[in-house]
Amino acid sequence: MRLRVFLYLALFSAVTIALLWLFQTVFFDSFYQAIMFRKIEKTQDAICSAWGNSADESFSAAVFDMAGDTGFCISVYSIEDMKGKEEVRAHEHPLCLIHNLQSMDQLADFYNEALDAGGNAIFRFDEEKLTESEDGRTIVSVRVMKYDGGQLLTLVNTDIFPVESTVSTLRIQLAAVTLILLLLSAILAVLISRRLSRPVAAINEQAKLLATGD
Repeated sequence: MRLRVFLYLALFSAVTIALLWLFQTVFFDSFYQAIMFRKIEKTQDAICSAWGNSADESFSAAVFDMAGDTGFCISVYSIEDMKGKEEVRAHEHPLCLIHNLQSMDQLADFYNEALDAGGNAIFRFDEEKLTESEDGRTIVSVRVMKYDGGQLLTLVNTDIFPVESTVSTLRIQLAAVTLILLLLSAILAVLISRRLSRPVAAINEQAKLLATGD
């Protein structure tokens, strides 16, 4: 009985650990990136909403608050009669890509590609070379929104930091947790089997006494 209880507990522990390994190591980077992209999208939505509902000063304040809360670099341009005007430049960082554009041609490229993509485009850059790369960790989200009299061009820039060191730490922690759970499973198996076996043993003893007529 002890062995059976131990096997059940060990199986439960193994399934739990396997799920932790999958979510905390194998899929950790994918979850992290998905969360960051969702956060960028929500920030873009908030910027466009603030533009339509705020005066100039309150809009700038709202964008600065968003940049401070998220840690994103944000630039907002209004475009009227094919002329662009920078409305807000928030959370400037020394290495921020959108605040260090080499020329207005780069800004025009962002604008045109976003238009071609239906108003939204995501660009990924290698964080060292600052060249476009499918696996780049520097992200620029570009959105073009039409409003009465013109268009709004919003750029949100952030870095998705590598998580290899975090995953390595989690692997060590999960290995320790695995050993602890297996040890606890063995202890629990002994305790549970003892508690279950005592009544059974007592019943067997009573049955023997009844069989002998005592």
